[in-house]
Amino acid sequence: MQNIIQKKEKNLSWLPFGTTDSFAVDHPPQGQKIHKLGKVKLWELEHNYHCAIIGTCLTMAEVKKILGQLNIGSNGFSTYELHTTIVSIISENNFPSKKVQNYLDKKFKSTVQKTRKMNADALKGFWKAALYCGDIISAFWAVMSHPECDEAMRKDFYGDIHMLSHMSGASNRADLKRLSLLEKEREKHITEMRSWETKCNKLAAENSRLLNSVNSHQEQRSGLENHVTALKNSLDQLLILQSTKERQELDNQLEKLKNKINYQANELAKHQDKEMQLSKLVSHQKHQIMTNKAELFAYQNEVEYLHSVLMEKTQSSCPLQKRGLCGQCVLYVGGKTNLIPHYRELVEGKSGIFIHHDGGIEKNTQDLQQSLSKADVVVFPGNCISHDAYWKIKRSCKKQQKPYQYLKSSGLYSLSDVLDKIMAKTEPTDAGMSKNVGI
Repeated sequence: MQNIIQKKEKNLSWLPFGTTDSFAVDHPPQGQKIHKLGKVKLWELEHNYHCAIIGTCLTMAEVKKILGQLNIGSNGFSTYELHTTIVSIISENNFPSKKVQNYLDKKFKSTVQKTRKMNADALKGFWKAALYCGDIISAFWAVMSHPECDEAMRKDFYGDIHMLSHMSGASNRADLKRLSLLEKEREKHITEMRSWETKCNKLAAENSRLLNSVNSHQEQRSGLENHVTALKNSLDQLLILQSTKERQELDNQLEKLKNKINYQANELAKHQDKEMQLSKLVSHQKHQIMTNKAELFAYQNEVEYLHSVLMEKTQSSCPLQKRGLCGQCVLYVGGKTNLIPHYRELVEGKSGIFIHHDGGIEKNTQDLQQSLSKADVVVFPGNCISHDAYWKIKRSCKKQQKPYQYLKSSGLYSLSDVLDKIMAKTEPTDAGMSKNVGI
């Protein structure tokens, strides 16, 4: 780190404000207590705190903006190089450090004013509250620059930020990996749904064409029937006025018209049958589309759930904020084999004990009774379990008065939703154990 800072200082020797040494003014020796005459300046803090302050309180976009205002080109710099560059030029009382000082004071003005009249004890309480609610960015600058903050307090605040960065990085990597897999699966289902929608639109267009054809034939039939009626009326008159030969000619003409009507009726019946078949096909395709949309909605819930988990793990939360399952044993019957490790992680992450049975897919359902006797709560998805296992679960749980829950799907979101309901009905007792109420 020191080598990189020295290298950056050498590269910045051409800047209009010179090197950091040329503007060094009245910087207190390391370890000397800073007088509480006003707000502590950035360059008055120990240099090892600057890295945490810049990394926590400034975004990379803000760092680039400040470097640009200082006429320092940042094109081609990695994020780490941007960070070390600005950290290396603010260690002394000079133009760059004052620029950063003013930017931080302006950005967190409301928080700094809120803590201005606090004493040391109130400042510690304010920092603990910020850690609890996750609003540590503005709070970190406010407490580090506060005149009542001594060196011991600064070390504690710095240590909290340092450990939060480790915990956040470790948890984010696993969640981002799962989120990426779900995003790919979601894209696949969106593509399939669009394909089915295209097929449905084609069938609907074909159905519309056939309906128009049927309507056209019906109009022709109606016109022919009207024509036949008119001919019948004319025939009645001709029977009286004309000879037998003329009557015979009219009979032949009438017979041809009847044959034509019968032909049109047969054609109409054929089109009606074809219309009925296409209607059934369209209905089936619509049902398939609705099924695919339901699956897509389930995967979207999975993505939202993992986003919420990522946000909860990124932010600081109080370890007492959730009571968890309090050691209850959760039996998951059925489900998808590739999600079993995630089912276990989800249950154990909520302070529960996880056991699994495949619901008669590979294991014998006779082994299911042993797992049911160990469980406090039984959950199972309807689409990944045998009928024999389903009825055995219902009979055993009702006989033992043990809660069980049917899951809408085998995804993580459905399991998480049921676990949250179990946690909401789990109340702590005086002996420190949990009292389980049925789902």
